[in-house]
Amino acid sequence: KDNIWFSSSSHREGGLVKYDGANWTVFTPDNSELPVNGVMSIAIDKNDNIWLAQYTYLGVSSLVKLSNNAWTVYTDQELGFTPVWWGNIEVNSKGQVCGAINYTYSDMAHNPRPQAIIFDGVTCKHLQFDDSSIVQSLIVDNDDNVWCKNKNGFAIYNGSSWVIDSLTFKDI
Repeated sequence: KDNIWFSSSSHREGGLVKYDGANWTVFTPDNSELPVNGVMSIAIDKNDNIWLAQYTYLGVSSLVKLSNNAWTVYTDQELGFTPVWWGNIEVNSKGQVCGAINYTYSDMAHNPRPQAIIFDGVTCKHLQFDDSSIVQSLIVDNDDNVWCKNKNGFAIYNGSSWVIDSLTFKDI
């Protein structure tokens, strides 16, 4: 719809900003149903739904969907676990939210929890390719493969299995 969406937030300040080419609208918990101020990542699906990866504190995170002025908050109950911290989120061609779960700030050397998710608004698929890599970001390609960046290279999820590559970019 030619709107520009961005985060202008920090802990307990600011929120989500929309610019429609003429008007600025700032959504905060005080003036909207935005549950908390912190917006880590924003993605827009093909139906113009706005998806937000939100945070309050380390280990207090949620996904939020803004659809035609209706706010839906997805917490650990809907996601099936508590995201420690978000990397980024993207939307694939099926309208599913793919999110990187970042454990950089946690004390978990070996991590049995999801490194990424695929969420359709009802079902959350937890993705994990090993028990020690930290996924700080991901990208979804045109074939809906989820590419997860970690410090040793990347892992690619094709919808059913993982390909792990620690050699291609090892010298970069």
